[in-house]
Amino acid sequence: MAYSAKRYRTVMGSIFALAVAGFAAIFWLARNHADPISVGMFRVALAVIIIGLAMLAVSYRDEVQRQTGQKRWFFGSMIGIAAMTPAVVSLQTHKVWLDTAVQFFFHHPATGPLYFSLGVMTPVMFQAASVLVLRLLDKLAQGPQS
Repeated sequence: MAYSAKRYRTVMGSIFALAVAGFAAIFWLARNHADPISVGMFRVALAVIIIGLAMLAVSYRDEVQRQTGQKRWFFGSMIGIAAMTPAVVSLQTHKVWLDTAVQFFFHHPATGPLYFSLGVMTPVMFQAASVLVLRLLDKLAQGPQS
């Protein structure tokens, strides 16, 4: 596997553009009451394409980039879990806050499946935000690129 930073950036840019355009199309189709089965199949196809492109992009990375990325994901996940803990504890001990959070995120009255969805979303959002912050700090620490 030959390392190519330009190919890696190109493929990652393509993944990001495809994801943004695809999710915009999904939201548009869902809001216009398109056939739920076709929207579901479109979601699955989009996810398969994005995952395939992501695996291709990973193959363009060298060992140093892989190790740096793994460290960012590990420490970002740990920081995200630590940062999430106070929010989760306060939501669990105050049912009114939990109901308000569910209604804020989903714009529907609080039900069991929405509680579950919020419970799944919370750690993922905190962990992803922490990883992105670590990545930004790493980019800022490198200084200007020539």
